[in-house]
Amino acid sequence: MSALRTPDTDHDHRVREKKEKDTHEDTTTLVPVNDTSDSDTDTVATLPLPRPQVPVLPHYTSLPIPSNHPNATTTTQHALFATHPIKRGTRLIHEPPLLTLPHPGTQTASLLPAFHALPPSSQSLIWSLPASPACTSPSLTALSSLIDPLITAIHPLTTKPPSQWTPSDHTLYATTAPTLIPAITAYRLTARWHTARFSLTDLPEHERAELPEGTQVTGLFPETARLRHSCVPNCFAAYDAVSNHMTVHATHDIPQGGELTLSALPDAYYTSATQRAASLAQKFGITCACEACTPSHPRFPAHEAAREVAHSHAVSLAAFFDNDAHATLDQLVQAENRILRLIRALREAGCEGPEVVRWRGALVERVQPGIAGMTGG
Repeated sequence: MSALRTPDTDHDHRVREKKEKDTHEDTTTLVPVNDTSDSDTDTVATLPLPRPQVPVLPHYTSLPIPSNHPNATTTTQHALFATHPIKRGTRLIHEPPLLTLPHPGTQTASLLPAFHALPPSSQSLIWSLPASPACTSPSLTALSSLIDPLITAIHPLTTKPPSQWTPSDHTLYATTAPTLIPAITAYRLTARWHTARFSLTDLPEHERAELPEGTQVTGLFPETARLRHSCVPNCFAAYDAVSNHMTVHATHDIPQGGELTLSALPDAYYTSATQRAASLAQKFGITCACEACTPSHPRFPAHEAAREVAHSHAVSLAAFFDNDAHATLDQLVQAENRILRLIRALREAGCEGPEVVRWRGALVERVQPGIAGMTGG
């Protein structure tokens, strides 16, 4: 199963982005707080603009992860947990970036000066974030290759006080420390940047290089970065370019004491547990033990089946939308049925976020108008 993109075309995205900018409103509301509709065709994407502002209700706190937590890990010691029952649609976080970088968004040379320009309190926020292992990034691998031999060379100096250093020891320190200390700082910072950064644009990677020089494409949002990954997330994060803020909404009701989670994988609802495990290990060096990734969980088979169905329908619909301008009535009706079945499969997989909204939008904006035009409905 390959990564998929819903029929939210670049043109559609730019039109929607322009509308949002014209209204100067934050339009990141996912669903009304009191929305309990199970319809497969209604969509908040069709609400008129400007949309009402949504209050920020930070009903959560950072707590140590209990050792008996079903998704406990040795790499992250803290997570965000609900301090009150949280209703679906609640906006939980609304924060500006602490750091941003231009394309390609991974360059350590730009990251270090930006970090050193921050006040100590902001630097401390970054140091408190979890770090990625070296194997997840070429930059980290290169820094590790530089640091490891230097540490090996200088290690004998740590076994005795400086007063006992020989002239050759002082020479070794003088020639090694100026390279080693900044390299360690760069490694620690890059490891946190790699795991905590968010994209500031929906543009595909090959189009980002065409942006005007200096356009910021990646940012670090420290509060949002504290949400851990789940393949059945209960929150969704979205960057609003107008306000330059990241917003996080609950996509499910979250009980008091429940952990707030995001998905780090854009195609999580279309891939198997095996594929997701490989992606998480390669990109972030983490494992997931949510119900969709644990074979012993009662709902594991349902997740696998639903995601396979969602993938199958999404592949067929992607081919349809490549040429839907010339679709026949039968093809449009078939696409309508596929979208409805796809939405049901996504919901079976636990998806109640924008992925469902995008497919609903494709249904009401591109498929159903075509059917109505051919049937006079």
